[in-house]
Formats: sequence, C-alpha cells, structure tokens
Amino acid sequence: MGTARDSVRPPGPAADRLTVPLAEIGAGMLREAGGKAVNLGVMLASGLPVPDGFCLTTAAYRQVAAGAGLEWLLAAAGSAAGETVRPRAAAEIDGEQTSDTRLAKLARQARSQLTAAPVPEHIERELRRAYAGLGADVPVAVRSSATAEDLPEASFAGQQDTFLNVVGAEALLEAVRKCWASLWTERAVAYRSANGIGQQKVRLAVVIQRMVDATVSGVMFTANPLTGTRGQTVIDASPGLGEATVSGAVNPDHFVLDSATGEVLERTLGDKQVQVRPASGGGTERLAGPGDGEPSLTHQQLHALAGLGREAQELFGEPQDLEWAIGPDGVTWLVQSRPITTLYPRPEADESTRAYLCASLLQGLTRPLTPMGLSAFEALAAAYKPAGGGYGAPVPFRYLSVGLRLFVDVTPLLRSAGGRRILPRLMKLADDRSVGVLKHLMADPRFSVIKGRRVRSPAQLRRSMPQLVLLPSMLHALFRPTAALQRARRAEREFDRKLQLPEPATAVQRLDFVEQMLTQEVTDNLLKLLPPPAAGYLWLGLARWLLGPLAQPGELQAVLRGLPHNVTTEMDLKLWDTAAAIGRDPAAAQAVRTGDPQE
Repeated sequence: MGTARDSVRPPGPAADRLTVPLAEIGAGMLREAGGKAVNLGVMLASGLPVPDGFCLTTAAYRQVAAGAGLEWLLAAAGSAAGETVRPRAAAEIDGEQTSDTRLAKLARQARSQLTAAPVPEHIERELRRAYAGLGADVPVAVRSSATAEDLPEASFAGQQDTFLNVVGAEALLEAVRKCWASLWTERAVAYRSANGIGQQKVRLAVVIQRMVDATVSGVMFTANPLTGTRGQTVIDASPGLGEATVSGAVNPDHFVLDSATGEVLERTLGDKQVQVRPASGGGTERLAGPGDGEPSLTHQQLHALAGLGREAQELFGEPQDLEWAIGPDGVTWLVQSRPITTLYPRPEADESTRAYLCASLLQGLTRPLTPMGLSAFEALAAAYKPAGGGYGAPVPFRYLSVGLRLFVDVTPLLRSAGGRRILPRLMKLADDRSVGVLKHLMADPRFSVIKGRRVRSPAQLRRSMPQLVLLPSMLHALFRPTAALQRARRAEREFDRKLQLPEPATAVQRLDFVEQMLTQEVTDNLLKLLPPPAAGYLWLGLARWLLGPLAQPGELQAVLRGLPHNVTTEMDLKLWDTAAAIGRDPAAAQAVRTGDPQE
C-alpha cells in the first residue's frame, strides 16, 4: 500500500480500505477480502510462491451494490431462500412462484443491476492506482473472492468467475464488474441456499494478481479425492493456462504420488489435444495442443509440486485443493488454495496409525445412522464397558461414530499375534470381502505385531468375566442343544415381557424406559441368548477340522441350511410359499409380472 500522499484518501481500518496488497491480508480478514484472497495472503506470508497482487475489498462491492439498489433485492433473495426478512421485500416478489424459481429470477435481476450500476469515481481511481502499482498495463488474473468461499465447510469451487490475461485499466474495470455480477449467478445462489448460507450476508472482493504465462499448469489435491486416501497427492497437468484443465476442455495428464516419499504410484497421460494460451492484447484463446504422448511434468517437477502441497496442507491444517502454474522460467507458482470439503471425515486426531472397521456396513446398513440410533449404540457400549476397562474382551475395543456411521477400532487385533489368527476367520463368516483388506493391512509395517505383551492383571481378568460366565452355558449347549434352545427362547419371551411399558406414559418416561432397557437389560439378555449360536460355531469349527479335505467348499454350508431352526432357510421357505400363492392367483401373478415394482 502506498503512502497517504500517494492514495486518493488516507488508509483507514481494514474494513474501510478499498484496496489491500495481498502481502497485508491475514487470516482475520475474511469479511474484507473473502476466502480466496485470505488463503493467498496466508500462503504469501508463509513464504509459499504466490504471484504478487492486491485485493479490491468488499467495501467497494458494498458501495456499488448500494448504488445499484440491491438492498431490497438482497432481502427478497433471503425471503425466497427461507431467511427472515422485512415484509416489504417479501411482498415485492412476483406471483406464487416456487422458492427456486424466485431465487433464479432475483439472481438475474441482481446481475443486471450490478452490471449496469456506475462505479463510484473514488473506487475507480483507487483501482487504477493499485493496478498501476503493478506496472504499466501488466497482464493480470482477476479472481472473485466471496466471503462465503474456500471455507472448510463449503469450498464454492467454480461458483464465481475468474478472468485471465486482463490487460489495461479499462479491461480490468470491466472484469471487476463481471466478478461482482458472478456473485449472483443462478448456480451460485442455489449453492448458497443448499449450504444454508444467507443470501443477504455474502459479499464479494476481487483478487488482482500478476498473470503467470504458464507453460504448464493444473490442479493438485493433497489427498486423493476419489478414494479419500490422505497419504496421496493427486496432480492433473496440461500445457498452457490452467483454464483448460479446470474447465474440462482437455483430458490432462494424471499423476498419483505418495505424499511422504514423492514416489509416483500412478501415471496416466492425457491426449492434450487443446491448450489455452494468453491472446495478444488480452484474454485467452484455444490452440491445438502438442498431443505428443509426452508427460507435461518431469519427475523433479512432480516432486517439487508435491512438496509445495505438503507445505500448504501443513499451513492450513487440512487437505488442500490447489491451482498451480509453471512459468517459462521454470518457477512454480501457487495461484489458489481451498480446503477439500468432499473427503470422508476422519476420527479425532490420533498420533498413531489406526484401522477402523465399519460396523454399520458389516450389518448391510449403507445409509447413515440417525443421531438417536448412534446414541443407542453409545448407551449399549457404555453399559457393556466396565468402569476403567475395555468391553469385557481380552483386547479392549473402541467404538466411535464418524460421518453418522459406527466404526470399531481393530488396530489392537491387527497388532497382536492372536488377533491376526482370529480376525480373518471371524470376518470370513461375517464379510468375506474384508479378509483381503485385513491381510493387506497385516503386511503393512505400520501394523506390525507388538511383541512381549504383559500378562493380564487381575483387573483385566475381571473385565473378561462376561466371557467366562458364558463358558458353562456354552458347554451345556454343546451336549444338550435342545435344552439350551428352550432356555434361550424362555429368555427371549421374558425380555419381550420387559419391553412392555405401562400406559399412559409421557415422552420423557418413554426415553427413560428405552435408556433403561439399553443400559440394564439388553446386555444381560444377550448373554442368555448367546450360548446356542456360540456352541453352533464351535461345532462348525470341529466339523471342518474333522472333515478336512473331504468336504468341498460350500458343501458344509449346504448341509447346515437343511438343519432345523435355520432362520435363513425358514425365511426362504416362507418366500417360496408366497411365490407359490401368487402363482396360483392369476390376477396377482399378472400384477407381479407387469406392474410397477415400486407399487
């Protein structure tokens, strides 16, 4: 920023300044500079290679928007999006249109009024002065920077406009106008509405940076956005300006690297039939690409980019989506950085590497659990977990919810010799597809076996008492299965009786009753029901051992399906009875053959 004599007016508080150099923008200036400018300023201050430039702050936008008469329009947009606004604004919305239709109409009005509104003279002078400070008619990139953009919870990637190779003050002024108007594209308005961000609160700053005449450019993700793998860096690259890659105009080269070592794990070369280059006098043009089958980046450039990505991720404390460009002199520049908001959430930070098994998916539940469902599981886990110990198991399990799904920490099992023997066998019965993943983890040195485990203390043995209590019942069920089954069914009927809540009951009483059942009754009843199936698994293992190679794969399961009390077989037989009944009824059979499956 120049001295007071150089400025049109003396610089005041950040909120009142019209232009601010990128080097002076800090993390606390979101309201004045918007998310994109703040991230660029933070990177520049940390020493990362960011092109020099300045920011036209939201103060300029506010003044232009007020002159364009957007006050009532902003309030009306808030009304259409379900926000609380003044009655006058809501009354000025035409007709009984849907909220989406009204938002689209108001967005068009806002764009039109902003584009036609005159820019106050003092704003234009300040913009020209700051631009001249970069050099005489220097080519610049003009980027929108909204106050609700590039945030950890919503990236708004591509929602507002960017203009490359803008040359001259007049062209810059026009590009700024278009950036302001892009805050009100139908796409941007709908995105804000979907993310619960108030239409009345959002403002737009504009970043003006020296243009990088890139020989090659592209995007970089410091975590794999397709697989969610945090330890991988993904780089897409193509010759020319990054617009070709970002807009999808070109099939770029695609690289996946190990973030820690820089090793290239995957390399897929694109056709690179198109490249975007700066046009003479300003703007861009599309030209034929090299299409030579050669990679756009050398191994050294890939390694350097991955290093910059690591620095940016460490700086912001989370995986980043970056745009980069390499100039004719070989210097690499970072021109944009935003959080990756589409990665699956992780458990709370842990110093060690851990493996989690999705217990929800193990039960065939692909959708998220409800908050009440998660609360029920937490109550169950707390009831089964004695004070100060694990869950009654030799290796304490840790349950947690991530992304509204239930996970169990299997790291202790993977890192013990006994667990490695037991876990794949159990998972072969529960979910055979998981066995290959578990064996892959066992080969990972980060999950190597921890040797020399201490002998379990008396306290640890006490925590295993639920399993020890089961032992006599399991032995009884092995040799007297009918009596064990009858005892389990009596326990089931007794539990059903306890589940009856005397009426009338209030909502509070119902919740208290559910909590009591989960924390006091379910575990005890489960221990009564477990002996017959536990004995069945023991007999199954014994049968497999005795038969050895005599039983071909699948034969033992086929025999088991014919035994009495097999729930799956009973369900299949009932389904067969239903199908047979439908087949005997011509009208029902016709409806099944030709009707809508949803009906």
